[in-house]
Order: sequence, then C-alpha cells, then structure tokens
Amino acid sequence: MPRLCVIYNPVAGEGKTQRVLTRFLEFLSQKYQPHEITLQTTEGKNHATVLAERAYTQGHREFVCIGGDGTFNEMCQPLVGRKNIRVSLVPSGTGNDLAIGLGFSHTFHPKEWENFFRDESVAIDVGQCNERYFFNTMGIGFDALVASEFRVWKWVPRKWRYYPPIFKNLLFYHGYDIILDKTPQKIFLLSIGNGKSSGGGIALTPSAIITDGLLDLCWIENVGIPKRIKNLFLTLKGRHTTLPFVHETRFSTLTLSSSQPCVTHIDGEIFYLNTWHVSLQPSSLLMYINQERATLIGGSL
Repeated sequence: MPRLCVIYNPVAGEGKTQRVLTRFLEFLSQKYQPHEITLQTTEGKNHATVLAERAYTQGHREFVCIGGDGTFNEMCQPLVGRKNIRVSLVPSGTGNDLAIGLGFSHTFHPKEWENFFRDESVAIDVGQCNERYFFNTMGIGFDALVASEFRVWKWVPRKWRYYPPIFKNLLFYHGYDIILDKTPQKIFLLSIGNGKSSGGGIALTPSAIITDGLLDLCWIENVGIPKRIKNLFLTLKGRHTTLPFVHETRFSTLTLSSSQPCVTHIDGEIFYLNTWHVSLQPSSLLMYINQERATLIGGSL
C-alpha cells in the first residue's frame, strides 16, 4: 500500500514545479520504493483539497505538497486536527513565505530535508477565518488588493511583479470602514499573521510565531497618500510597527465586520467578505520543519 501522498501543482511558480518534483522524487528514492508513493496532480482551484481528502480516506497519513502557499493551504484543509498524520511543503510557488519561515529555501535543497526520514515534526498552530483554515497570513484591504492584482502584471518579471499593484493602490485605494473589536475604524490594511510575512517577504506581522498559541494582528489607519509613500519602505522591511498610526495586538479569537464586501486574502487566495470570525486552532497540524533555520517556531522547541 502507498505510504506517502505527494500532491503537486504543475502551474505553481510559472511551471518550475516539474523540475522540483523530479529532484524531490529522486530524494525520496533513498527510502521509498515507487509503489509506496502516490503522486497526485492538481487540475484547478481547490482540487488539492479533494485529492488530500481522498488520500486520507484511502489510508495515507504522510502528505507532501509541491507548490506555493496557496496549494499547501488547499491540501491541508481536510487534514487539520486529524491524528497520526504529517504534512510537508516543498516550495515552488511565487512568494513561498510560509516555507521560508519554516526554514526552507525558495526551491528544493536536499540538505534541508536530511531529517525528513526520521519522522521529525512540529505541531503548528492553524488560523481559521469563517470556515476556512489558514497557515501563514490573511489580510483585508491594501495587501489583499495587491495580491488580487498580482496576476494582472504577467509581463513584469516575477520577482518585481508585486510592485506595480503596490504603487497603484498606494495612490488610488480609499480604505475600508471596519468594525474592529466593536469600534468603527477606517483601515488602510489589516493583517493577521500565524506567520510573519506574505507577498514575497513583506513582514506585516514580524513578531508572529507559529507555535505560540496566538495570532498576531497588525492594522494601519487609512492615512493620506504622503504618509503612505513616506513610510512604504519601512513597511516593506517590517519596520513599520513603531509608527503612530500602526496598531498591534495578539489574540486567539476576533470578530470583524463591515457594511460592504472587502477584498480579503487568505493565504493569498482572494475572497470578498463583510464578516470575519477569526480564531486559532493551537498545535493542530504536525509538520516537517527545517528547525535549524526556521524563524517561525518558538525557541523552546
């Protein structure tokens, strides 16, 4: 019977997943025979969820995602809280923020996986927004708008592609009216982090730890264009938290609402919501992590 289910997204990272898959399968051959590996290819949005659910029902308990944070999010939706499973993420997406925070490079390097065969794992926290889990970050407002427009700029080299929507929305985005902790606020952005960064290294919640039993909240007031531009690079470097119009806290449950649908990203996937019930599922997913380099786990692990 197959022991390991590998789910990979062939279009992640604009096609580089196939090369990563080949190298990872060579690595697995050190321990696994071909008949012990089930290889599944995603064919569209949310297909990774269907594949993971089916594989779990068939008896698989070891899951590897080869793709980006979005594919990993889909794969793990039916696996959170289940016993005797372990998940892993081989990065081949665009930003790869979650994988980098867990100690991996932008692509597969065997040295970072030397302890994989020892069944090492860390129980990570999982965020939940309404009915959907998230593993890295979610956001409302500016950062979600940038994520929603990222694919529009296909002609821009991938590593620079976030910048056109960033500058566009700095100038033309008007902010959202949000009820936050029963208090009306006009926000520029609101980010909730189980992880530290999104968008290829933009650390909106730079103090987040994925094993501390809390989610980090950062929200920025809807300041004018001069302040937005002046403080952009502080924000891109994760040094925005001392600004007087930036607010931080930690929580385990939070409810937000708005009178209008707001662009929201959950691990980079786009939704239009006007109510957000956010909570934390502590230590609810076992995951292989490169602990020597991970920045998202507490020092006691």
